[in-house]
Amino acid sequence: MAPTFISDADKNVFSSVVALKSKNPTLKVMVSIGGWNFNNPGSGTETMFSQIAASSSLQGEFNSGAVKLLGQIQADGIDIDWEYPGDTTRGGSSADTKGLSTWMSSLAQTLGSQHALSMTLPGATQRLASFDLQSLSNSVSWFNIMSYDYAGTWDCSTNLGIQPHASLASMKETITTLKQSVSDFSKLVLGIPAYGRTYSLSSPSCNTLGCGCSGAGRAVGQNCAADAALIGQGNIEQSRAAVNATSYIVYNGNSNLLNYAALEDVSDMIGFARLECLGGVMIWSLDGDSGHKLAQAWNEKGGGSGNGVLSTANEHTTFYRHILVLVLAWYFIFTFNAA
Repeated sequence: MAPTFISDADKNVFSSVVALKSKNPTLKVMVSIGGWNFNNPGSGTETMFSQIAASSSLQGEFNSGAVKLLGQIQADGIDIDWEYPGDTTRGGSSADTKGLSTWMSSLAQTLGSQHALSMTLPGATQRLASFDLQSLSNSVSWFNIMSYDYAGTWDCSTNLGIQPHASLASMKETITTLKQSVSDFSKLVLGIPAYGRTYSLSSPSCNTLGCGCSGAGRAVGQNCAADAALIGQGNIEQSRAAVNATSYIVYNGNSNLLNYAALEDVSDMIGFARLECLGGVMIWSLDGDSGHKLAQAWNEKGGGSGNGVLSTANEHTTFYRHILVLVLAWYFIFTFNAA
């Protein structure tokens, strides 16, 4: 199995990020495979991870391909972003939990000490039950925790109302759960969102957190996100103007609400990660931090002693020291014949 790029442009993205090592010799570049859409029904890739986890031959094929890819682009490791093991509605099976642990053990052995292996984990505690965390922690270098998207427009059909999609309280619950199975806390990397979520309010007269919603709100500022419900942190900071340190903005004639983690909240989240002796923080994703506000908050909290994992390729990564850059490959890098 040979690594395959969809286009030369994709290959060039990897090359440009790896080239940043010439400016920062301590920089580590990881390639993440999978993601939320990877397991979407009808994607064509939704069963791929489950098939690999169930087959030692496919694991060997994937593992050798991973090493070839890292050598080809001179990256430092692989991140596996399998968010729905065991979920039969997203291509999973009941054997995924055990199969994933077996696969990660074999992948770690294949990568060896010269390459890192990380895994992306969901922040929702009920979904963590699908992972054998104790076993996985023996194989991976660290876990990237998606401690955000605890709430979203998918909750509009419930009676919960609009809730913070990333709050310190939710993060604490996630970390508490993880610490019950992961003894090495330095392997836990806290995720911080560089975006906010928009909502269309059910009634303009109820326009705060806890109010009802009917779906995604209207875009704010120069929004470049593919999802209308997401607004980058840089655009939020430009739009909040007279708004104080709140975690939401009401706009468009009180018909829309934007919920996000204010910089003050982010500072508290970073402080929490340090207090809990975690390995560091990651920002999802770096392109949303166009004004470098989140990175500045990390630096002000003494960042650099842990693993600050920043995702996506971006020229601004050259401003950071002693961090890891996570390049996400949302497309299918490896091809194999799966029965």
